Amino acid sequence: MASGFAKVCPRYGFLEHASVIYRFHEFELDLLACELRRDGDLVRLEPQVFALLLLLVENNDRIVTKEEMIEKIWDGRFISDAAVSSRIRAVRKALGDSSDQQRYLQTFYKRGLRFQVKPTLHSQPRAQRGQDQKTVAKHVVARPKPTIAVLPFTALNDLEKFTPIPDALPHDLIVALSQLRWVSVVARGSSFRFRDTDQDVIEIGRILGVSYCFSGSLIATGQGISINVELASTTNGQLIWAERFSAEPQHVFELCHRIVARCLVEMELNVSKNEADSVRPTEPAGLDIWTTFHTGLQLYYRFNSVDNETALTLFEQACRADGSFCRAHAALSSAYFQKAFYQYGDKRPEYIELCRTAAMRAVEIDPLDPFANYAMGRVFWLTHDVEESANWFEHAITNSPSYAHGHYAHSWARIVLGQSSGALDCAEEAMRLSPLDPFLASMQWVKACALLDMEKPQDAVIWSERAARAPRSTIVMPLLAVVANQAAGDRSRAAYWARQLRDRSPTIRKDEFFQMMPFCNSGLKQLFRHNLELFGL
Repeated sequence: MASGFAKVCPRYGFLEHASVIYRFHEFELDLLACELRRDGDLVRLEPQVFALLLLLVENNDRIVTKEEMIEKIWDGRFISDAAVSSRIRAVRKALGDSSDQQRYLQTFYKRGLRFQVKPTLHSQPRAQRGQDQKTVAKHVVARPKPTIAVLPFTALNDLEKFTPIPDALPHDLIVALSQLRWVSVVARGSSFRFRDTDQDVIEIGRILGVSYCFSGSLIATGQGISINVELASTTNGQLIWAERFSAEPQHVFELCHRIVARCLVEMELNVSKNEADSVRPTEPAGLDIWTTFHTGLQLYYRFNSVDNETALTLFEQACRADGSFCRAHAALSSAYFQKAFYQYGDKRPEYIELCRTAAMRAVEIDPLDPFANYAMGRVFWLTHDVEESANWFEHAITNSPSYAHGHYAHSWARIVLGQSSGALDCAEEAMRLSPLDPFLASMQWVKACALLDMEKPQDAVIWSERAARAPRSTIVMPLLAVVANQAAGDRSRAAYWARQLRDRSPTIRKDEFFQMMPFCNSGLKQLFRHNLELFGL
């Protein structure tokens, strides 16, 4: 199962969490066994076909676009229309369906597919599942947090006046990394022993006892300097992230500052993904706290109820295995935030209280961790105390200026409080720090909202539609596209996005939206209210 969404399926097997089965007509879709059964008999499916069926079934309340299928099943890689169509035909064949009959899969021309039968979801009661989790927790073993070395950078030609940079830039990066709360950094005295060496990164990892390694090279050009930076896994030598930066001579020190900030962000994103991808569906005893935690993060970022529930289970396991693991508690709080914010279920007050308990524990363990502060801020968001929420988000970015999610969340709070000019700056900083972030669509949404409030509707249209088209877009994003287009005078385009919103969430109500977005900004609130009513939403 090489594709992204399909990787979820084996995890249900080795996690031993509650059995989750979707039933519709004579079929059962078993997430624990990764099986489709018809009247109890196994229907054999290729992994990507199973993943596509699961994606459609769990999102049966809306249309799933081809772009979302590619993002979830093929990790956003380029896939031909023929390849997508072949997987769709395979799903239809497995269900005894056809493009003419469309008993299960309804085609919406140039829009996508919708699974039009409402399945029933079956799982063990929470108490029984909790007992299963205790069993699994015995297999989650402690492991030291990820370790990283930063090697001196290599000069590829005569750098002239830039000669300090090959040592100065890695030194600044070591200092910045040492301030992160979740990673250990090898001291300069050890990592700088590997100067001017072509030694294999795996061997460097073995000697220094690290799991990741930053390295880089510099070359002086007629226009200034070009710097290549790489992050590699010392476990298998795989390159995790690389990028080239350049600047004119007068901007070199600004460039170094930007590189350090970007490296911190890429650590957050790529180490998490690498740790999750390293998981193999083998024995539960092979799991440790960090792979459990990072696997949970990748599922949490899918923004749907089934994956979020699995992520919640993983975070609970990590917290149980190590009660002092700050980030596991912050992540657990975030999973409960998602349940409360998107109303996955009918126990919102209970989810808010669990969100608060986990966030308070995270802050208690490490009050300087930006993720912990961010989690605490979102607790106050749920209770509509946006000013206090903004204070916690500000703490997060004060403690870690490169924390992109902190800048995004602070922007979000400032929008709601009516401080759109400052919100725009925060949103743009978040996108600059993390241009491929899982929350990128949300960052674009916030930027569009700020532009709309600043009476720049044409610019707001551009950013709201980018957010609404994104594979990870949520129901609030097409709503902003409706409002922005209406404000820009394009009624037909606004109507188009209103139809998209109805397809995604046929039962959306304005009171649900304002519970998500507790606007103190009366002008923006009235703008949304007017358009919700205008388009019958």
